[in-house]
Amino acid sequence: MRLVKIARAIPWLIIIVLVVGWLVLLRPDYLGGATGYTIVTGDSMVPTLQPGDLAITRGQREYAVGDVVTFPVMNSIVIHRITGGTADDGFITRGDGTSGRDDTWRVPVEDIKGSLWFRVPGGGTYILNLLSFLRTPAVMVVLAVSISILLLSDVFRKARHRRLEIRKRRQEYFRIAGGG
Repeated sequence: MRLVKIARAIPWLIIIVLVVGWLVLLRPDYLGGATGYTIVTGDSMVPTLQPGDLAITRGQREYAVGDVVTFPVMNSIVIHRITGGTADDGFITRGDGTSGRDDTWRVPVEDIKGSLWFRVPGGGTYILNLLSFLRTPAVMVVLAVSISILLLSDVFRKARHRRLEIRKRRQEYFRIAGGG
């Protein structure tokens, strides 16, 4: 009996460990975490990062020459390597595949979103393909129908429960009224 309880608890323990691990290590910065996710779209960081890679970044207390960092430029996120500068004056950056040409801007330390923690080769392409698939009309219809079925099943379950309650009360009433 005790082994059965332990066996039933194991999946829940695994889920709890995974959720806590995600909250601590992988929660995105827009949800209050320290992790950033960037899909590499250009070839300025080849051979370090390939187009379609998913770059996972983490915010740091300090950044130094050699760190690969993400930062905003206009309406996009750039991922380049720090090649010079300081936290006080702003960092000089360059893509690994840009033939020794530094970027024309300096990046203030407060604009840096994080430094490269690890990369998932092809992970960005996979995510984009998945999102594209999820936006197809067929998937939208399946989602709409599934949600409707879930909502209606709950409505029908509550209505059935109400009918059974009323029937039970009537039977109880007639049993008392007929017996007395």
